[in-house]
Amino acid sequence: MAKTYTEQALTLATRQQAVAARDGSPASTRGIKFLPGGRVYMDSTRISFEAAVQHIAARLEAEAAPAPSPMVKGEPRRTGFSWDCLNQATQDFFYNICEQMQTVSQDHGMTMPVAVKELQIGLKHAPRLSNLKKAGLIEGFAGLKKSHKMLRLTEAGRAIWQAYA
Repeated sequence: MAKTYTEQALTLATRQQAVAARDGSPASTRGIKFLPGGRVYMDSTRISFEAAVQHIAARLEAEAAPAPSPMVKGEPRRTGFSWDCLNQATQDFFYNICEQMQTVSQDHGMTMPVAVKELQIGLKHAPRLSNLKKAGLIEGFAGLKKSHKMLRLTEAGRAIWQAYA
């Protein structure tokens, strides 16, 4: 049967108190310091053993709680990137990748996704591709298999490409 956080905290506090008494040196856990004479401190404030158990229980509960997700899956990142913020080399790369996508897919409307392995991106341009994704011009997703990465233009990317072409 699973122990409650208070029971776990009581076990930890009792164990730390015994270790401090046996070794003759302070023992600590989760911000609580147990001294050999039986005194208990949180930071530099002396507290009771019961208060220490409650503090440890609260910390155990906080550690066990799942971390809040920084963003919901599928929700676009808010990065502040825009077409005007991208440097000239990244903008040139955007036009280059669009031309490659159009050549590979034979789709002049630029609505079909293209496999990344069919494009010649290279490591030199990987940060530029990331910036284009952050700007919301290109989106990447998994193909039929997770290892088959695909790229496609977003509505904003299509609008810029059509204005250029």
